[in-house]
Amino acid sequence: MLRLAQMVEGNDEGEREASAEPCPTERRPQTWRSIGPEGQTGEAGCLREEVLEECIAACTERGDKLHLGSAINNRRNLWVARGDLARALEDQEHFKRLGRELGMVGWEYFAEHNQGELYYQAGDCRAAEPHIARAMELERNHSEVAPRPWGLLLWARVLAYEGKDEQSLQALQAIRQVLAERPGTALSLSELVLFSLVEMTTRPASPEEWQALQARSDACSMEQEPLEVLEVQALARLRRGECQASVALLEEALRRAEHIPTIMRPRLLNSLQSGLARLRGQ
Repeated sequence: MLRLAQMVEGNDEGEREASAEPCPTERRPQTWRSIGPEGQTGEAGCLREEVLEECIAACTERGDKLHLGSAINNRRNLWVARGDLARALEDQEHFKRLGRELGMVGWEYFAEHNQGELYYQAGDCRAAEPHIARAMELERNHSEVAPRPWGLLLWARVLAYEGKDEQSLQALQAIRQVLAERPGTALSLSELVLFSLVEMTTRPASPEEWQALQARSDACSMEQEPLEVLEVQALARLRRGECQASVALLEEALRRAEHIPTIMRPRLLNSLQSGLARLRGQ
């Protein structure tokens, strides 16, 4: 999901992470890890929920919409860690509403992008589409809140997941065009992994290429992205008849999902069932 660190110029993600101050658009993986895979394991998770609820109540009582938005947006991480898609979406809708009330286009943009990504991660691409479309519209018209084409990249990811090769290539070309029009702007390391993932799904990539991409993902990908890289690779290879490799990748994704706060488990299970059905049919 989008965060303040992604908005800082340059390509060194480590430096951006270290320099970014907490704000409504920040994503903080270290907080997710303190919650635990189920979002409620251990004292840290309980303490985080209690602090968030106290903060939200205090901001609501005082009419402090600025800090209320920050707290509500950060609570999304808790719901994702617990696999509660409905509450995560509800908080993003509230965050977006507050942004509109305050005239903060950036909040609306980040909320739309995050809603689209949440639906996508849950496997509901149709529900994701209008949110991604609105995010792409906002990033076209307000480059000050989206210096890089995150909405376009999310749309490319959806297309790759669905196996729409021609449209995926068109989305990648659109990303290249946006970056070319903004000198000095480049995708971050984790974003480059996703860009390469989409590109490789559109052609018969070799096992060695996939292994190299997986190594990059293991080093650079954020939050739920490692699961996405494994699954989308698996689906691309399944469509090309590599059923055994596909099933192995999906089983690995599900193993990792046991240790990563995620809402992707049902989607991964559905993909695994498809892969097993194809494997049995060989």
